[in-house]
Amino acid sequence: MTSTSEEPPRSDSPEVGGVLPRATEVFAAPEKWDQWILAERGHGWEWAKVFRVGTTDAERIWSAIAEAVLDAPISAFPVP
Repeated sequence: MTSTSEEPPRSDSPEVGGVLPRATEVFAAPEKWDQWILAERGHGWEWAKVFRVGTTDAERIWSAIAEAVLDAPISAFPVP
């Protein structure tokens, strides 16, 4: 450390090549998927065009994302 204002690294800090330390805590509100991400008034048309999914697929999509982050290696992250 170069100054007293810097905090020491947390024991659960992410590392490139490692997995997300708190991946088991991942969460997304169902309303965000139904009312924005997959909704017509949000990004729904883009998801429908690219992935051929709609609001009825929200749970399936979220489950796949939540499962994938458990062992996906970190490739990079922003440094403040």
